[in-house]
Amino acid sequence: MARRSSRNEEQMETAQFNVRLPRELLDDLSAISSILRVHKAEWLKGRIADIVMAEKLKLLEDASRLRNAGAISDDEFKSLALMLKPGSGIALKPGRGKVQDG
Repeated sequence: MARRSSRNEEQMETAQFNVRLPRELLDDLSAISSILRVHKAEWLKGRIADIVMAEKLKLLEDASRLRNAGAISDDEFKSLALMLKPGSGIALKPGRGKVQDG
């Protein structure tokens, strides 16, 4: 049965990114996707989105600490904050691969 694309997914600009993975990791990924009954690519997109969002939040907190310590200017902080703004990317529901606005 084919999965219907959501409206957001159809309009989302995408780019291909190729990564070589060790065979053992790929086997583990296959097992996980089989158990969860999701496509490997969709599961990976969800995990990557989670990691990227967590890293962006960490970097934003670090930039805030640097600004408060006087190590960077308010303008430098604002520039970083714009790049790291939470929700500026996409979010995927964990384990399901459904695209939502971030």
